[in-house]
Amino acid sequence: MRLRPFLSLRVSPFIQIVTAEDESDIFIRFKVNSKRSVTLSPFVLNNFKVMSLKLRAFQGYTIDFCKNYEMRFATLTGTTIEGSKRIGVVSGNCQILRSSLYCPNKESSDSLEAEMMPATMYHGKEFITLAINKPHIQGNVIITASKNDTMVLLYDHYRYDTVRLNYAGENTVLENLDEPHYVSTNKPVLVVFFFRSDCDNTQVEFVQALTLVVPCELFYESYSW
Repeated sequence: MRLRPFLSLRVSPFIQIVTAEDESDIFIRFKVNSKRSVTLSPFVLNNFKVMSLKLRAFQGYTIDFCKNYEMRFATLTGTTIEGSKRIGVVSGNCQILRSSLYCPNKESSDSLEAEMMPATMYHGKEFITLAINKPHIQGNVIITASKNDTMVLLYDHYRYDTVRLNYAGENTVLENLDEPHYVSTNKPVLVVFFFRSDCDNTQVEFVQALTLVVPCELFYESYSW
């Protein structure tokens, strides 16, 4: 079985699972961060609820809460997906309509962010986070464990902190970063950087940019783009 812990965003999250191999059995173990019960017909989603499905080659399956008001301000971060064969997972948020998110003096307030989640074999133990030097924008980093009993050490120029993640899928958030941090763990983790919109007047938090933080173990001598 191939395990993929992943994160989802706070507004209108979606997950898409794709496979290139036939007869792939997939098991989704949900982590629901919501104060209200959430229905994904015919299921009522609770923490650690498991849903199973089977996909044929080049078939996809999407779970989205684009029109589900109950999940509008919740996340599925910490959910894990296991497949009997190789699978790909995309996570992000759906488009947010202008009527639900109004940003004065902007031509559009639509937002769509998504990222392909790496398999756990590409998670790492050492990271250097990035920071955005731009006023009115909050940079945040989410660190998600891929194994139980993960210790996370967070360093900046002046201090360090320690966080314990007890189970696979549990996460911690570094908020309002104004400088890079060094992250070191005893077991592999997934690290994602995002920052929120600079639309000051909105009452809704939505993501303006989302990117994976590549572990230092995957650094290389040459790049092209």
